[in-house]
Amino acid sequence: LIKEDAVHRQSICHVFKADDQTKVPEIISSIRQAGKIARQEELHCPSEFDDTFSKKFEVLFCGRVTVAHKKAPPALIDECIEKFNHVSG
Repeated sequence: LIKEDAVHRQSICHVFKADDQTKVPEIISSIRQAGKIARQEELHCPSEFDDTFSKKFEVLFCGRVTVAHKKAPPALIDECIEKFNHVSG
C-alpha cells in the first residue's frame, strides 16, 4: 500500500519465511517489544537520534498464509492483503 504523495518514492517490503511456524508468535512478539523499547528511548532522549534521513513504518500482523507451492504467484501478497481486509473489516 502506497500513499498518493509517495507514488514516486521507492518502497521496500521484506517477507520472511520461518522454518518452524511455532516460532512466528515469538518473532512477532520480539518485533513489537523492540518497537516499544525504541519508542520509549526516543521519548526519553529525542536529541540522540538523527531522523533527517530516516523513515519509520508501523507494521501490523494481519494474518498468516500457507501456500502449497514453492513459487508464489506475483499477486499473492496483494490478494492476501485484500482477503485479510475483508475478514477484519
